[in-house]
Amino acid sequence: MTYLDIKLAAAKSFLMKTIDYLNQDPKDEISPIQCKIFCTETAKSISLGVFKIFSAAGYTRENGIERIGRDIASLGIIGDPNYELLERIASKTLAAQMPNIEENVTLKYARLAAPQIPYKYFEQTTLGETMRIIGTENIKGVNVSYLDMTTGNPSGTFKDTLACLTLANCLHNNIKAFCFSSSGNTGVSFAKYANHVGVKAILFYPKSSNYKLDHPSFGKNVTCVEVDGTEMEVKDILARFSKISTLPVMPTLQNQIDGNKFRSHFLHDHYLNTGIQYEWHAQSVSSAMGPFGFYDGILDIQQTDPSFKAPKFLAIQQEAVCPYVHRFGKFPEGYTPSTEIIEPTLFRTQPSPDLYERMEFILKTHGGQVDVLLNRELFQYQSFAIQKLQRKGIETNWVNTEKGPTMIESAGIICLSDVLKNIDQGKFEHGTSVLVGITGGQRKSPPQSFNPDHAILGNASDETLAELFKSFQQRL
Repeated sequence: MTYLDIKLAAAKSFLMKTIDYLNQDPKDEISPIQCKIFCTETAKSISLGVFKIFSAAGYTRENGIERIGRDIASLGIIGDPNYELLERIASKTLAAQMPNIEENVTLKYARLAAPQIPYKYFEQTTLGETMRIIGTENIKGVNVSYLDMTTGNPSGTFKDTLACLTLANCLHNNIKAFCFSSSGNTGVSFAKYANHVGVKAILFYPKSSNYKLDHPSFGKNVTCVEVDGTEMEVKDILARFSKISTLPVMPTLQNQIDGNKFRSHFLHDHYLNTGIQYEWHAQSVSSAMGPFGFYDGILDIQQTDPSFKAPKFLAIQQEAVCPYVHRFGKFPEGYTPSTEIIEPTLFRTQPSPDLYERMEFILKTHGGQVDVLLNRELFQYQSFAIQKLQRKGIETNWVNTEKGPTMIESAGIICLSDVLKNIDQGKFEHGTSVLVGITGGQRKSPPQSFNPDHAILGNASDETLAELFKSFQQRL
């Protein structure tokens, strides 16, 4: 019994110490979590010890020991389950320990990434956008680092630097309202920033991505229109609505290029501080505007610092929607073009000719390849990828849909899964350094079903769009 007595005394001592800590610092979040985990796990350990002492009698219902054991086992899942609490501790601890976290990358690099927009407008629009590089780990001889562009951002998406720049551009040009389309990240991010600065916006999004949207994020300045149609129908509706209403479509191409140059300057500073340069940069892509801006930014930097080398680009597309692979890549055995779309935000089926030209320029100038991740390969690697990100303090969040549990944003998991696949297949040389772009995963699950302000069909007429604009005008 002495051993069990010691465990019980330790749990009591831990509880009293935690109460003392909270009296000194009521905002301490970690201590009560640690206390709950330690005490409930200790209680389970003690109950198992009691079972052993009483042998088979400990498992019978007659003497009550079995019931107490069941009650104790439930303590680990009452409130927040212990496994979730452990992840929360890991996330907070790792985030506090991670180097190379920029408190506000937008304000730090605005004059470099977008000098044409007066700095004062960035000061008005910023909400504290961040990036961080999470340290290297060796995976089968390949040195893998993570460029986290989601965790510290106000909207939980990697679009916040672009949203901040776009809204700064709106203020600079006295644009009081605009229209845009999105299937997830851009919608959530732009809504947050439009509400922040008081600019009105109307969002068109495909019905298939309804589960990605979070109604409380949108507020009174953003009108949401759900389109029951294809990607091309959503884009056609946006173009026609812009013409009818005379509202500009945002972001502009220049906004998208400049909004992704912040990453270039952040990586350059990391190189200046550490001397580290990466041989490969991997990212999941749809239209690939992010990498286009990133590599344009590198070319800007190289004009004054030629020692800064551009990494080769590993562009990753999902099996169901991979137009760049059709143009520049190769399909592995088992490729099925009619397979299920995994990530609706990566659904650009028909890039314009200028986008193909930009991708070709990157591949020829900096090197690299376009890769397709088959659905079966994603299912093979995603659990491993999720675990790796969780250990780095990057959470993945899920919501229940008609298809069952669905990841809110899987672009980062798709990217890391493809890198892990390439490592297993020996595609990277031993000692190669790879920077994995985590452009999705952090955004929290919507607390409720998203209800749009309006719902229209993909073949909506101009008359319908005109009526929609009349309704929107009432908010202006």
